[in-house]
Amino acid sequence: MGAVGNMDRERVCEGDTGCPRALADEGMTQLTPPVEQAVDAICALGCDVVRAYILALGSGETRPEYVALGAAQRSSLLAELQEIMAVYEDSEQ
Repeated sequence: MGAVGNMDRERVCEGDTGCPRALADEGMTQLTPPVEQAVDAICALGCDVVRAYILALGSGETRPEYVALGAAQRSSLLAELQEIMAVYEDSEQ
């Protein structure tokens, strides 16, 4: 499992599915540290949980991993999680 952070876009979802995810640097937006921390915390829970959090964020539901984020940061978090899972789902096909 690679280190996680703005400089390293190699990530691995942990948990039940063990789903790998690799993100390309090009086209990636810089995330604020609180958003990056939320991404890391959510992704550490596994891909199935990431999918649930995408639904929760999309419906405006609050979860502990992002309760402190403002609306713009939650929007960034949602976009980042969707992009992460899109890369993973593309690699499955």
